[in-house]
Amino acid sequence: TCLDAPWYDDESLLPDRCFLPAKSYYTSSTVVPDPDRAFASRFDWIDAHFGTATIPDGHGYTETNAATGRGNYVVHGVVPGVPSALVVLDLVDTSGQWGTISGDHLEWFDLALAEAEAADEMIIVASHYTSAGIDDDEERADFLEVMRAHPNVVLHVAGHVHGNDITPVAADGGDPVENGYWEIETSGIVDWPQQL
Repeated sequence: TCLDAPWYDDESLLPDRCFLPAKSYYTSSTVVPDPDRAFASRFDWIDAHFGTATIPDGHGYTETNAATGRGNYVVHGVVPGVPSALVVLDLVDTSGQWGTISGDHLEWFDLALAEAEAADEMIIVASHYTSAGIDDDEERADFLEVMRAHPNVVLHVAGHVHGNDITPVAADGGDPVENGYWEIETSGIVDWPQQL
């Protein structure tokens, strides 16, 4: 794969199916068709994290994730020397392009934050979508209410639009931003060029 290829200064030496920008990230190139490239379902994606040569097995995903296709999980101790938790939240709506969270899903999220908070852990939330990427107004309000209800949440990192933005989110009651959390939207992705 492209990720296995060494970094070359001469693009002509790359395998045919790869394009890695040797000199500039701001030039475009044609993505070479690859008959082995295929759609991966949610189940395929999660299953691919099990039985790898690296640890931990599942890379955060559990057997429950593999069975349900839902990518929510929690990893503790993500910041060395600091009681911390990474809460990974699957907001992807398979029927559309916007994020979604409601019902049992929202309850799981609230409980995951409460458990990390009870352990006095600093909480980082990671998801594909920022809060603005949750299209339904009521769901977005519910998501923000849960986030703001847990003062140990310090960061929400997300992507989706492949842009870079940092937004302070104030806690309820108009408290200063220092008592809220930061929402960071990043364009960080593995493959180049971005196929939008």
